[in-house]
Amino acid sequence: MATAQMSFSAVIKKEGDDWVAHCLELDIVTTADSPDRVQSDLLDLIMAQLDYALANDNLDHFYKPAPESAWREFFACDKKVIVSRDFVSQFKTQKPTPSSIATTTGSPELCYAS
Repeated sequence: MATAQMSFSAVIKKEGDDWVAHCLELDIVTTADSPDRVQSDLLDLIMAQLDYALANDNLDHFYKPAPESAWREFFACDKKVIVSRDFVSQFKTQKPTPSSIATTTGSPELCYAS
């Protein structure tokens, strides 16, 4: 079983009554009613995206960067935290390939914007 570490950057902010989380490397956005829930949902979406890319041997198209404005917001943010989560892919293969990562640990850096 291969192990790899991946890191992702995200902006989490309150917009109206909702919390919005945006993963910048994958350009994935989700909303929820609390910061903890939106963070958890975003991590689940990142893992689902990775699992899908592995299952379909499509890591070449895994990364899709967010617009420049989202990155500017991230770098301007004062409050950043690191969150780690272990991930075991559901991807199974009988023949190992270069993209057959079985276990991945990610450490997203989350920015809580005002």
